Amino acid sequence: VEIGVDKIRVGIEVDGASCFAGRSPKGGIILKRRQIAHLEGIRVVSVPYWEWRRLGKYRYNKQAYLRALLGLIDLDKEDELV
Repeated sequence: VEIGVDKIRVGIEVDGASCFAGRSPKGGIILKRRQIAHLEGIRVVSVPYWEWRRLGKYRYNKQAYLRALLGLIDLDKEDELV
């Protein structure tokens, strides 16, 4: 998914279990992110599957997580998540 945030090209990558060795991204995933950033000028942010699952079923939590990931809010504030 590619979206524009303050005129910055951002790609959101949803990473499943097959993209990781433990909790670390596999080499191919790291290389792909670097190539996209270098060749396309797109900032790639990752959503690991375990973090997405932790957010539960509440849309607000997921929206807050994505906003924090994109740098639009600060998740250190306790009132950001339900």
